[in-house]
Amino acid sequence: MFSMSTPRASMRIVTDHVPDERLAEYSKGLLEEPRLGEVEEHLLVCERCRVRLTEFDNEWGLNG
Repeated sequence: MFSMSTPRASMRIVTDHVPDERLAEYSKGLLEEPRLGEVEEHLLVCERCRVRLTEFDNEWGLNG
């Protein structure tokens, strides 16, 4: 039986997103702990922010 009290990470609903300014800093390698870890953890569960990060990486020429 599935319990709502123990959600799986893959089923987690993300309602808050990393601000663009912070994603840009992450993309440029400017973040330090604890914010670095917070952003990385969020990116594991949020496709929208991963897509936005890719856009920043492309803007800075970091994707090859």
